[in-house]
Amino acid sequence: MAAPVVGAAARPRSVVHYIPPPGACTGPRERPRARRRSALHASHGTPPVLPAAGPAPAAPVPPRRRAGDEDQDGGTLRAVTDGLTRMASVSLLLGAVTSTDELAEVVVEHGLPALGARGGVVGVLDRRAAVLRLLRGTGPVPAGREVLALDDPLPMVEVATTGVPSLLRPADVARRLDGQGEEMHSWAGDGSWACSPMRAGGDLLGSVAATWAPGHEVGDREVGLLQVFTTLVAQTYERLQGEAEQRRQALAVRQMSETLQRSLLTQPDVQAAVTIAVRYVPAVKEAQIGGDWYDAFVSEDGVLTLAIGDISGHDRMAAAAMGQVRNLLRGMAYDSGSSPARLLTRLDAALRGLQLDTLATALVARLEQDEDGRRRGVRRLVWSGAGHLPALVRSPDGQVRVLDEPADLMLGVDPTTSRHERVVEVADGSTVLLYTDGLVERRDVSLDTCVRRLQERVAAVGDLPPERVCDALLAGMDPDEHRDDLALLVVRLDPS
Repeated sequence: MAAPVVGAAARPRSVVHYIPPPGACTGPRERPRARRRSALHASHGTPPVLPAAGPAPAAPVPPRRRAGDEDQDGGTLRAVTDGLTRMASVSLLLGAVTSTDELAEVVVEHGLPALGARGGVVGVLDRRAAVLRLLRGTGPVPAGREVLALDDPLPMVEVATTGVPSLLRPADVARRLDGQGEEMHSWAGDGSWACSPMRAGGDLLGSVAATWAPGHEVGDREVGLLQVFTTLVAQTYERLQGEAEQRRQALAVRQMSETLQRSLLTQPDVQAAVTIAVRYVPAVKEAQIGGDWYDAFVSEDGVLTLAIGDISGHDRMAAAAMGQVRNLLRGMAYDSGSSPARLLTRLDAALRGLQLDTLATALVARLEQDEDGRRRGVRRLVWSGAGHLPALVRSPDGQVRVLDEPADLMLGVDPTTSRHERVVEVADGSTVLLYTDGLVERRDVSLDTCVRRLQERVAAVGDLPPERVCDALLAGMDPDEHRDDLALLVVRLDPS
């Protein structure tokens, strides 16, 4: 059979007939095509396989990587990852610091080693004094130079005041310190230095400087980690400064309020045959004053009146209400000769009538003595309580009695409530103790148990003078448990 003729005018074509190799597997879709090909071959013969028009374009060959490139890239990535991991650990430590001393400790013992630095220091700006104060440093840092003037040639001063970071190679360090004396060169050393500004809220707070050992090539990785570290240090320092300012403001408020309260709680001026000691102690928590109060005075009829109370609340409003309630009671008691129960009833009505919207507990007592009592050396303690804790009486033989008869309703709830009085004879030489709940109340302990513990402490102090009794009772308090202010009134009945 003659070969196909290719016309002169026609473009040459390559015709490639597919002939499956022997043993080739054809699927269901391939079988019809294979049968057609077999029929074509049988009728025309096997056509020649002509070469393709031209070679297929070669696929691009990627550039050959030099040996060690992959190891180098992987090592760099691992180094950066390790550095950021170390910074994350340092961040947790910085979040727990509570003072600049602790901040400096974390910087020296954890931050600088995480940077791979051999030394460094943190400097914080004191704009009022126009200096840069250096916190505790390590390595080649200027010994004995904790305060730097803002015109000092050290790079960290310039960085702290301009906010422009600095990276100095050994030659740069030598040039910057030229003419500054041997001492400066000795601590600067032969390594590279990097300084990064501390910023917070757009304000410059200082700078962090780090130095590396001679021969250590300081690059972008070290500088980047230093910037991350400096940001963490700046945030921590700003937090510490904010907390310190809050404490200063709270202390100022507390001092002002405490001064007001103490001005209202005057020292008793009593001429009767008694010795009196008083204490007022604000709560340990700053800016937490309350409405605890005491009073002791001789009324017009010559009887010693004792009072103690606690206004609800822990703020200046409570302190102001305390002053009003105390003065109301004193005015009512001085010239009326009213009994304690009658005084509390009148006081409760006055609170309602004068629209003093407050709740309060109180205990009012009178120490009365007639001729028979004077001969026998005893006095009558007449008292009435409005929701207040019971008084304690220590007799000369050391026995301590809790006057725990049920108290009536607290003040400010119902001025029409009935109030009652109790009477007990107290021998000369006895000690009467009035107090507020701040002296005894403790978390997770019942109030009855707290009062019983106070009873044991009063028995343990013996026959100390009232001033020393106060000191002994306050000295036995746990500061962590002292969450409320307290008032304390101790009266020793001297022989008349």
